[in-house]
Amino acid sequence: MKLKNAFFASLLLSGMLSAQTIAIDTTVPNNPAAENSILEYWYWAYGIKVTGSGFAANSAIKFTSVDPQGGLRSLSSTTDATGNITFQFNGWTNVSPLGYYTLKVEDASGKTATGNYTVIKDPKSVITGTATPVEFKMMDFDSGSTIKVKNLVPYGQVKINVGNPASGAWELNKDEEMYADGNGELDIELNSNSRLFAPAGMIPLEPIEGNWTLSYNDWSGEGLKGSTKIRVLPNNPSTSSYCGASAITSEPITSVTFADLANNSDPNAGSSYENFVSKVGNIERGKEYKMTVKGNAAGSWKVSTFTAFIDWNQNGTLDNENEIYRIGFVKGSTGMDDMSAELTIRVPENAVLGNTRLRLLKVNSPSTFAMFWPTGACGSYNNGQIEDYTLAVKEALAVNDASINKVQLYPNPVKDVLTVSSNKKVNSISVYNGAGQLVKTIQNANTVNMSNLSAGVYVVKTDVEGKTETSKVIKK
Repeated sequence: MKLKNAFFASLLLSGMLSAQTIAIDTTVPNNPAAENSILEYWYWAYGIKVTGSGFAANSAIKFTSVDPQGGLRSLSSTTDATGNITFQFNGWTNVSPLGYYTLKVEDASGKTATGNYTVIKDPKSVITGTATPVEFKMMDFDSGSTIKVKNLVPYGQVKINVGNPASGAWELNKDEEMYADGNGELDIELNSNSRLFAPAGMIPLEPIEGNWTLSYNDWSGEGLKGSTKIRVLPNNPSTSSYCGASAITSEPITSVTFADLANNSDPNAGSSYENFVSKVGNIERGKEYKMTVKGNAAGSWKVSTFTAFIDWNQNGTLDNENEIYRIGFVKGSTGMDDMSAELTIRVPENAVLGNTRLRLLKVNSPSTFAMFWPTGACGSYNNGQIEDYTLAVKEALAVNDASINKVQLYPNPVKDVLTVSSNKKVNSISVYNGAGQLVKTIQNANTVNMSNLSAGVYVVKTDVEGKTETSKVIKK
């Protein structure tokens, strides 16, 4: 299903018009979505195909996707000798923000083109599950949680996969067939008596701290699906004794930079865990810092993902929703080449001051189209490495609510539309909440609609001709 209208961007060079175009193809196997749309699962499992022309020949190309929540994802490629591109772009996880995406393509000379596509929920994702309790401590794993599954086909068979924070999903109680009752409901118990069908056979379910996912699949022929999340907490969380993590086979992290923290380590290290808590990165509330990591993928075909966990609230756990960052991945890297993964991380405005823990996980993944991203910072992994560091969170230097260098934001307080006034071009406006989460972003405009945001104090970052400025805005 190709876009009926490709999206065009043009650039005037030496008095001649040179137009760049891209087209986004959302046609994938078994994807019964509307035109220009792709089902959530297929966005991850297959992705979208991007073709383009009119770019610089043999040029580096940067793809930037902006999701409906303002989240950014960047990948790179190159054009051919005629300035054309063909690229497959997919979601990082099988659960993605639903809604309207913008994709920007830019070559090394600054030529750009943009396009749009929509990620939609699978209409068959109707099965729901309610867990009681939804959170419990490791010591309570014997009693665990009861999950009531609804919206099944009455009397239909259902299969359930359980994904723990440190490994892929395995089938629950495969040796016992499970069926819904006449109301399309099923009660299941998830506890120490549960069993999973692993490659080695049936194994007991073991407690691992972090976020778990139960996935439901209808086997009556209707193809219905759904999922439920639960969370396993540490017994006595403490910033002096974080949970343990290890890997069966070491595939080392070789380089980490974040703020003024920089560390290089052995690409052939035999230990799957390295303690670098004596190395400290100094950061300030409300500021952004780029994290760059490298690692040995231990094979030209192997893919490694990097995930960072930062204990912003210093409660001794590393898996709160706003504490997990998917940095990126490398494929076939030796750890000593030019390959790296990067992500810009914003320190929350309400991050607790003082020293806290940064944990970095490098984990082997099946492929670039089947990424594995840990949902907890604990447990045992097949291949990879874990490194711990210290971050010193400090109060930010005062930022004037008024503008700097003739950039003004008004009205402040604002009820609906905020205007950025400048005598230069406004490239982008980004709005962050008090937790440091990006809640809204807009490109090439000098206004942003904040009417749907809750009342409170927000940080607004503006990019004016490449210079970034930060202001605080009160939303009424």
